[in-house]
Amino acid sequence: MIRIVGRKPNLIPLLVLVGLINLIGVLPIHSVELEKQLRRPVAVETSADGKRLYVGNRRSGSVSVVDVEHLRISAEWTIAQTISDLVKVPNARALLATDEKNHELILLHVDGMDIEIGQRLAVNKYPVSVTVSKDGRHASVGSLWSRRLTLIQLPINDDEKMTVIGQLDLPFAPREQLFVEGDSRLIVADSFGGKLGVVNYEDQQLLHTVEVPGHNIRGLGVSSNGKMLLVSHQMLNELAHTVRNDVHWGLLMSNDLRWLSLQAVLDGAEDLYKDAHMHPIGEAGRGGGDPGGLDVAPNGTVVVTIAGTDELAFGKEDDFSLFRLDIGSFRPAKRVGRESQSESAPTDKQAANNADYDSKASRVDEYGVVQRAGSVHHRPTAVATSPDSQWAYVANTFRDSITIVSLTNHKVEAELSLGPQPQLTLADRGELLFFDSRLSHDGWMSCNSCHTEGHTNGMLNDNFSDKSFGAPKRVLSLLGRANTAPFAWNGEAKDFDEQIRTSITNTMQADDPPTDNQITAISAYLETLQSPPPLDFSRGNRNEKAIERGHKLFETNRCTSCHAPPTYTTPRVYNVGLKDRQGNERFNPPTLRGVGQRGPFFHEGQAETLEEVFRDFKHKLRDELTEEQLKDLVAFLRSL
Repeated sequence: MIRIVGRKPNLIPLLVLVGLINLIGVLPIHSVELEKQLRRPVAVETSADGKRLYVGNRRSGSVSVVDVEHLRISAEWTIAQTISDLVKVPNARALLATDEKNHELILLHVDGMDIEIGQRLAVNKYPVSVTVSKDGRHASVGSLWSRRLTLIQLPINDDEKMTVIGQLDLPFAPREQLFVEGDSRLIVADSFGGKLGVVNYEDQQLLHTVEVPGHNIRGLGVSSNGKMLLVSHQMLNELAHTVRNDVHWGLLMSNDLRWLSLQAVLDGAEDLYKDAHMHPIGEAGRGGGDPGGLDVAPNGTVVVTIAGTDELAFGKEDDFSLFRLDIGSFRPAKRVGRESQSESAPTDKQAANNADYDSKASRVDEYGVVQRAGSVHHRPTAVATSPDSQWAYVANTFRDSITIVSLTNHKVEAELSLGPQPQLTLADRGELLFFDSRLSHDGWMSCNSCHTEGHTNGMLNDNFSDKSFGAPKRVLSLLGRANTAPFAWNGEAKDFDEQIRTSITNTMQADDPPTDNQITAISAYLETLQSPPPLDFSRGNRNEKAIERGHKLFETNRCTSCHAPPTYTTPRVYNVGLKDRQGNERFNPPTLRGVGQRGPFFHEGQAETLEEVFRDFKHKLRDELTEEQLKDLVAFLRSL
């Protein structure tokens, strides 16, 4: 086995800024000395005995080991370039991590606080999730931009290796996954829209897909009795308008924990509402924007993160509603030992790190990153429950911390820093704001709610950008939109700043107008978003000759008149032969960069695929295309 290149723990104890109040009072919390860096935790797992947590950090590519009994960081190990997921392997002292940038699945052998790399295995490009069968023998890796699953056989002992036993193409970009039916079936969720795919793992076949009435699926689970599939998601209503009333009552954007009949999903039933029910996450005056990951405790308690408003929701199936707990405004109890009682006083450097972490709890900077609740946006995205169902451990992506919640006392007991953070860049501050639902009226939605991870949920929204209601239009992707102004379907937003201000003020119905600094920060973040990689490139089946032929067809049909390289758009509006529901017929052409990773197409999603754009709508073609020409043209478009 390869020893991890990482940071061995410094045995000099360090007081971190966390207090735990229990029967014996305030406990001092110790930690190792840690590097100042952005970690951005996205996954958390408990050890089998519940004594440790293993936290996967996206930005730093590290795994933090948390001693739960003493509430301290035992170690931090750098194992990847970008960790996108981390799960434990049942019946084994092992973890699996996905490295999105290196396109690898990493097998980690765990012994207490020590972690060793057992194997790195190449998988399909851009892996973002991994799930393991209950018997610990098989795994599935979901790869976002290659829209594929990699099916893995796991080793029984340390002398064996992981092996790829198959791969499966999907009609959507996957993220959340879940083994069900005795590990014979795999449920895979759409990363952007509302599709659920049902896979026969043994036969390596996609059996069917069903459509959940929603989008942004960020949590999957099975009820304790095994009969219900739990899905945390959002739901955008194209029939509602972006006016204060529709936002206030949750008519425009709702946030939900949905309970579906597992058997209905497995059967591909047309009526998924039968035997189904829902816990709304949000109510008038208190929305719950951007539900995140979920976990089902052994006693049946379901725990869901509310990423946009820094909350945790939990309860059981027959509860009237979920209990919601604010974890973003928690303040650690007064620390002990800094001036007197401690046998291990912190060094000057350690004290400075502590002060830096503490100051973030009350600082309001010029970018407005700290919101009305008085706390830095935590963005809780992942949660794991303890084996005894007493505790929930929440990974706060933007806070670089773990919040510990008592599920019996219904309160936050502690927040543990994973390490000191450096000063945020302007784009980093914009990222915090982009994912913060508190920018909207009552906290119902964030920018991310429609533009998932900067991309698009593919749905329609009636947002008055065309100066009228009654003509909902497809949500546009923000990936690769730098230098492609103007924005909006009618091209009336001359730059990012204008479009952001309009969206926050009119679409999100902000209670307070956005400041210029907030607009500048979000714009800086959007400038960093790159176009998604072409699907054929990600799958390794790029046909250069077909692309070349398609490029010539693109030019001979004068597609460059509206979609001029290198941005593949132009600043004017054009009559494309389609009217919206209000009679508008002139639209600004969206950039074609990354178009192969989008869909549906046109302003109302009239075409499901790129082939339909030309075959069914003859979109601006000079001459009818043969089937071979159509394939070539689509191959070129998918290469952009």
